[in-house]
Amino acid sequence: MSRQTIPFRNLSLTAIKLEIPRSIRTGTLTKAFTKADVLGQYKKTSWAKKAARAATRSELGDFDRFKLMLLRKKKSALVNKEFGKLRRAAAPKQGAKKAAAKKA
Repeated sequence: MSRQTIPFRNLSLTAIKLEIPRSIRTGTLTKAFTKADVLGQYKKTSWAKKAARAATRSELGDFDRFKLMLLRKKKSALVNKEFGKLRRAAAPKQGAKKAAAKKA
C-alpha cells in the first residue's frame, strides 16, 4: 500500500507500536515494519481473526453454506444432549421429593 493521508475518524488505535523517527523514508519504514513483524502481530489480534472469518464466509457458495448449517446443527445437538445429561444428573429425583413429603 502506498503512503497516504487518512482521516483520524477512519483510524483505530491498537496496542501495536512501531518506534520510528519523523519524516522517515518509505524504504526505511518498510524495513522497520517487517523487522518489528507488525503484520504478524496484527494477525494474532481478534480483529484480524474476525476479518479473516468474514472473508472466508463471504467466499462460501450456496452448498457450502448448507453444509455449514448442517455442521452447526450437529454441534448444537451434541451440546444440548450433554447439557441435558448434566442437568438431569444435577437435579434431584422427582419421586424422592414426593416420598419425603408423604413421610413428613
